[in-house]
Amino acid sequence: AAKARKFFREAYKFTLTVGVGNIYEGMMRVRTSYLEAVRASYYRLVRGNDQTIFYSDVESERDTEYRYPTEREEQLVMAIRQGKSEEAASIIQAVTGDITRRSLTPEAARIVCFGIVHTIMRTLDEMDLGRGELFAGDILSLLPRRFETVDILEARVVEYCRQVCDFISNNKESKNFALRDSILAYVEENFREPSLDLRSIATQFQLSPSYLTRLMKDQTGTSLIRYVDALRMEEAKRLLRSTDLPAKHIVTQVGYVDESNFLRKFKKKEGVTPMQFRSLMKGKS
Repeated sequence: AAKARKFFREAYKFTLTVGVGNIYEGMMRVRTSYLEAVRASYYRLVRGNDQTIFYSDVESERDTEYRYPTEREEQLVMAIRQGKSEEAASIIQAVTGDITRRSLTPEAARIVCFGIVHTIMRTLDEMDLGRGELFAGDILSLLPRRFETVDILEARVVEYCRQVCDFISNNKESKNFALRDSILAYVEENFREPSLDLRSIATQFQLSPSYLTRLMKDQTGTSLIRYVDALRMEEAKRLLRSTDLPAKHIVTQVGYVDESNFLRKFKKKEGVTPMQFRSLMKGKS
């Protein structure tokens, strides 16, 4: 077997995998040994090519208690959604590393590989990236039946995920700008509502309050609550300048519930009370 592999490698520049069945007595067992050799050769998917694989070895080393890596599937989905290419590559390599380390059967290895590829396809579809021309064609090239070894499949899947993650990462900032603008427009339209707060805005845009806080801080340099307060204060000042409404009425019209809280915030920001502010504005006029 070693000589045959060497001959093909040197004379034809390609590798040869040799499967070897068990030794039996009697011609009637030749077929059994042949089928074992064929099955042993299938293990090139797990062990790599250019090897001599004995059926007796692969059957005795097989891990029958291997559990499908559902946790890693979930981690891979998160990594792709967040555009983290290195994290996605690390997860894929951990899965394929388990396949070879545990000496899974070729059938079990293909199931795991199909599962990972299906996870990637499903994630792209959920993100509306799977139907376009950008990634849809390449995804079929990841199917395990197109590869002789897990190592080759791993390299292709990792490279594919890098391309996807880089695309997501590069477009993430522009998507954040669009989301930011939508949130700001919503706040500007609804800041007079007393019920408008961080949680209600997060619910409106199907975001977590913590993510919304982080997003707005990154995109505007200030917190969302401070932005709402600023809008309410500007509207209060406009009403103080242009109307004769009492302060308690202005408080409710700009979205505050607690009058004393409004008065405290107003004086801290402007240095005067609302009524003093009104008098100063009318004096200037």
